Amino acid sequence: MGKYFKAAAAATLALLIALLLLGSWLLFSPDRLRSGIASMLSGKGVSEVAISSCRPAFPLGMRMSGVAVRFRKGASLEAGELVVRFRFASLLGGRLSLDFDAGAYGGRINGKLEFLRAFSASGPFRLALDFAGIRVSECKFLDSPAGLLKGGIARGSLDYRAAAGRNSQGEGALRIAVREADFKSGIPALAGGFNSAEAEASWQGNAMQIRKFHLSGRDVQGSFRGRVFLHDDFSRSRLSMKGDFAPAGNPRQAFSVVVTGTVAEPAANLIQDG
Repeated sequence: MGKYFKAAAAATLALLIALLLLGSWLLFSPDRLRSGIASMLSGKGVSEVAISSCRPAFPLGMRMSGVAVRFRKGASLEAGELVVRFRFASLLGGRLSLDFDAGAYGGRINGKLEFLRAFSASGPFRLALDFAGIRVSECKFLDSPAGLLKGGIARGSLDYRAAAGRNSQGEGALRIAVREADFKSGIPALAGGFNSAEAEASWQGNAMQIRKFHLSGRDVQGSFRGRVFLHDDFSRSRLSMKGDFAPAGNPRQAFSVVVTGTVAEPAANLIQDG
């Protein structure tokens, strides 16, 4: 009897997995994926969702190519290849949770998207991801309105949580490091520019707290701290920050910079210490 029960349980589990695989393939065809993602992102300024192809990926997943989400303001998020796998244990409990791995912008992005309420794909949710080798110049959505950043290779992590129906009012934390970059500044004392940066930030709702923003260059090094009050159009986000800098090897000539205005039109006031 025990052997029969184990065999029946194994057969049932195999059938369930097969049905889930077949269902995922039928449900997540390119056309259904495009319409489903577009529906989830409705009201977020999305103009188009593109998926070139989609095929099953073992176990319990799918492999997509030519993925792009384009926004009405001209920015876009793109991935040459995206592999998504569902977490079987979470599905059995009625919760949608998936792992993903993407090749994008010359690097890799991998992470997890988890919906915390059973039998609901509208939230609350948590998104956690890590990225490395990202070529900033290929990220159209990171184009600096003020022309401050050119090139660079980025790595870091993001943790974001939001309640149902309140995606723009979530909270999270971001860590990022950029190297081989060219940061330009309109402030004469910083005209030499920087080639690397490290930043740590957290936010809740539309207020981002910059805990660390360190810039390194051949001639000048320094750090910013303060707040960014986020706007749906990031270029219109308001700045309230202060930076402390010193020429490389000459800390006696330290100076401070107070930055206000917006991301697109920052206003800087140079304060000479001492």
